[in-house]
Amino acid sequence: MNNFFYCLALRGLFFAFILMGVELVEGQQVDVKERTLSNGMKLLMLERHHSPTIAGGMAYFPIFTPPKGGDKCKNGAASICAVDDECGTNYSSTLGKHAKSDECLYVGEGILSKIVTFGGKLYANIAGKADDGTDLISKDAIGMEVDITRGTWKESF
Repeated sequence: MNNFFYCLALRGLFFAFILMGVELVEGQQVDVKERTLSNGMKLLMLERHHSPTIAGGMAYFPIFTPPKGGDKCKNGAASICAVDDECGTNYSSTLGKHAKSDECLYVGEGILSKIVTFGGKLYANIAGKADDGTDLISKDAIGMEVDITRGTWKESF
């Protein structure tokens, strides 16, 4: 009988130590700013420091436009904007053409992830569908800007 109480006491201590070591985990704290527009619609804003993507003298922005009309549950338009990183000139039209494009290139319906550049191409995932039915966007990047100021390291001295 003493053995039973001994095992029971050890189990109790074991669970007590576990409970003491467990921290309460809270949800991710996000600094969301809430504004109410003149039409009564609430707007939630979240600052994202990882946008835009800068490559080859261009700044690439993922853009989301909410759907028009009354059905707010539909996917909105996903677009990519490309502007010169020095003077802000819009070069989005050089990314391609689409009938639904306005100032930026329309790429599908949904929300785009961060735009990534690799090997002269732009890549982004879309939470929805691209025009080709996939969830991966791939476009040729706009020209590469390369400045060469020296021929060798010796010119620095």
